[in-house]
Amino acid sequence: MNRILMFSFILALAVWQDMRERRVDNRLILMGLSLGLIHRLHLHESFNFFSIILDAGLPVIFLFPLFLTRILGAGDVKLFSVAGIFIGACPTGYVAVLSLWFGGFFGLFEAVRKKNIKTKICFTVPMLYAAVFVEMGEAALVSAW
Repeated sequence: MNRILMFSFILALAVWQDMRERRVDNRLILMGLSLGLIHRLHLHESFNFFSIILDAGLPVIFLFPLFLTRILGAGDVKLFSVAGIFIGACPTGYVAVLSLWFGGFFGLFEAVRKKNIKTKICFTVPMLYAAVFVEMGEAALVSAW
């Protein structure tokens, strides 16, 4: 199964769960990390444990301050870790920046719509849009080569 399809499936489940329950379950995160690890083991003949730890850990390290300031929830940070395993640390950085950008627009739209500045949004939705945007751009760059 394609890594993009697997990651998109995990992300779609996270969006559904976040919209329904306002949280992302740890079992879904564990399933995503496990599938990503299995995919990396299957894809690469040489197992580079340091690369996997780096790809999964960097999003947690860089996004932890946003969790501490309550901009992101714990599930969102862990979901970026799943993204790191599937698409790598650098594309995950692009996804994080675009997610914050899209999330800002969604949050502004919701705040205006509800007339409440303290409105919270399900951050998995902007993350899904950003991941699709980054993966489409990456696919376009690869096909251009």
